Amino acid sequence: MNLIDRYVAEVGKHLLLIKGRKDIEKELRSTLEDMLEERAKEKGMPADESMQMELLEEYGAPQKVAETYNPYPYLIGPRIFPFFMTILKIVVAAVTLGLSIATFVEIVNLSPITTMDVLSAIGHGILNIISASIAAFGNLALVFALIERFAPAAEFKMDEDKVWHPAELLKEPEPNKVKIWEPIVAIVFTFIAISIINFNPQLISLYYLDGNTWHTVPILSDAFFRWLPLMNVAWVVEIIRNGMLLRTGEETLSTRLTS
Repeated sequence: MNLIDRYVAEVGKHLLLIKGRKDIEKELRSTLEDMLEERAKEKGMPADESMQMELLEEYGAPQKVAETYNPYPYLIGPRIFPFFMTILKIVVAAVTLGLSIATFVEIVNLSPITTMDVLSAIGHGILNIISASIAAFGNLALVFALIERFAPAAEFKMDEDKVWHPAELLKEPEPNKVKIWEPIVAIVFTFIAISIINFNPQLISLYYLDGNTWHTVPILSDAFFRWLPLMNVAWVVEIIRNGMLLRTGEETLSTRLTS
């Protein structure tokens, strides 16, 4: 195996793509061989190993070359990362508030209240907040990674990127157009609903205080959970629909049929 073959194989190891990898390697090998042949003609001597080394050094490190073929080298692109951070802060704040209230209720219901029990409840509450925040981060990262695939950074146009002209004030809004933030918010909160109802349904309850004791009454019945698989399918369809809206930027026949 000559240096060009080794170089192409090394580039292939760093390609994120599986489909089309062989074609990329074939194209790269052909390009390098043509460049080597042209360089040999210019120097009037047959191509040797030193000439291959010189060519490959100029062409660049295999990792850098592979990056030019990887369409999505990041999980969440820079264009939607600020929105991801905004939603993450909201979700983490909501989780922290909710679990802090739950911890407070647990402490109030202690009978008798001892210092060790209070410290234990606080420690348990902090651990719950940390684990729930990590879960929220993972769930949101998954959602936004899917958004990144539906709406790549090159196509994700934010309002501030557009050139504005006063004549736009005279235009009637197009009925089929959707605002970019609407499907994103729908995807995020649909995913949150899936997470809560499937994994923490006890959070959806009626809370009331009887004397010094808090009580909860579950709202979701067994009949509700029998329908949950179908509801999950409907939610997944809704996520896909909003992903399509992100991609097209407007209502289409497909999105209307799935709404």
